[in-house]
Amino acid sequence: MKNKKIVYFLLILVFTCLLYEQRTGLNMFTISLLSVVYLSYSSKTNRNKNWWISALLWIGSGLSLFLSHTSLGGLLFLLTGFNFISVNYNSNYSFPFSISHTFFSFILGIASYVTLSKNNIQAQKADEENVGYKYLKPIFLYGTPLILVIIFLKLYQIANPKFEEYTQFLSLEFIEWPFITFYGLLSFLLYGFYLYNTYQPSEDWDFSKKNSINSNYTDSFQSKIGIETEQKMASILLVTLNVLIVAFLCIDGITLFSENVDSELTHSQTVHQGINVLVVSILLVILIVGFMYRGSLNFTKNKTNIYLTISWLFLNIIMTIFNSLKNFNYISEWGLTHKRIGVFIYLGLCIIGLTLTLYKVLKTKSFVFLIRRVSFSFVSFLVVYSIINWNHIIVSYNLNDSNFSEQKIDLYYNYSLGYSTYPELITYLKDHPMTNKSLYERISSEINDIRSNSKTDWKDLPSLKWFDYRARQKLKIDKPVVSPNPRQQIYLKH
Repeated sequence: MKNKKIVYFLLILVFTCLLYEQRTGLNMFTISLLSVVYLSYSSKTNRNKNWWISALLWIGSGLSLFLSHTSLGGLLFLLTGFNFISVNYNSNYSFPFSISHTFFSFILGIASYVTLSKNNIQAQKADEENVGYKYLKPIFLYGTPLILVIIFLKLYQIANPKFEEYTQFLSLEFIEWPFITFYGLLSFLLYGFYLYNTYQPSEDWDFSKKNSINSNYTDSFQSKIGIETEQKMASILLVTLNVLIVAFLCIDGITLFSENVDSELTHSQTVHQGINVLVVSILLVILIVGFMYRGSLNFTKNKTNIYLTISWLFLNIIMTIFNSLKNFNYISEWGLTHKRIGVFIYLGLCIIGLTLTLYKVLKTKSFVFLIRRVSFSFVSFLVVYSIINWNHIIVSYNLNDSNFSEQKIDLYYNYSLGYSTYPELITYLKDHPMTNKSLYERISSEINDIRSNSKTDWKDLPSLKWFDYRARQKLKIDKPVVSPNPRQQIYLKH
């Protein structure tokens, strides 16, 4: 245990060096890697598939912050980190309940950091105490005088400038007290994360929730209305919902495949209003199916309701595909944006939720199983999404002459994505010099500023963002070429 604590405080020192006066970037990727290594060293849990996937998700979310920082990447880093910390202690923990296990470990860690358990003191063996004293004596013997001398030296230097002049050779400017304070704060806050503490009620609750449904399951609602009544209600509801969604798909399909939509406003209304309604309806589908198939309805001899449910879920998947086609048409007509990519992400999550709901019905799984699988799949999907360089994909697609004419390209939107897109924008504006001279000159000025202020040293390495770094490199190595305005120079590739 003592060795673990020593390694922990050394690890926090590394974290402090990576985070102190830095922005998120390479440091978060490094922290996720070091954390996985340390936690796997400190725990002897069974490294099953759940453990490996959880580790990869945390490292993947750290990688997304290194490649290009986003608020989504920061949220995923926290969620996947919380998940892995508890899964590393017990690989049978399930997401999202693993987050609560880590939260309780955090609270207990703070308590154990500031208080000393009497039971732990009494449980220590005599030889462990001797080992502790063996390390404590030299620390007390040399460390205490050194710290006190440093404190008084700094006080005397502040009090008398002449004394400070004579003791310049003892300069302690390398000691930054905010750095030490930051280190102490990190070691305090992360203690419960990296030195795990079990909260038994939370663990028991997680393990008590089974993925399979008990064939003898019943609840007060079923007892009052009766199973037969619930079956009839489910049949009426499912028949009605199937008829309703078939009618909707017929009309929606006719609209989708026959109508020529020419205005961006019509596209926007069709896609964004459709996706909002779709997401709400899919959530209702999952909740309704989860409620109906929570118990005895799974084990009835009459399989009509199950067939109707499967049909309804398939029709909802078709409705999701229709919305995907609408969004694809929107992009083909007006270009790619983050919001339009986000629509595809929402639709992908909807298909995942519907597929897992279908699996739950076919395999008679519990609603808790659905929560576990859907939430974990969503997080995994979003981690993969956050790693991709979408800015590059957007600009490459939008500025392709074979996709859009000059009049349809929204150059200012592509410009708003940041200087990581400037190399592609400059190439396009060079090839189309009469498209937008004012934007050309504005980017020219900004590139010159970036080029003159892009000097960095090793201290900035923890804040490195890879996609931005690659764009900077392109802008730094290009040669000056005369822009449409002779007074302006812009750095372009050969």
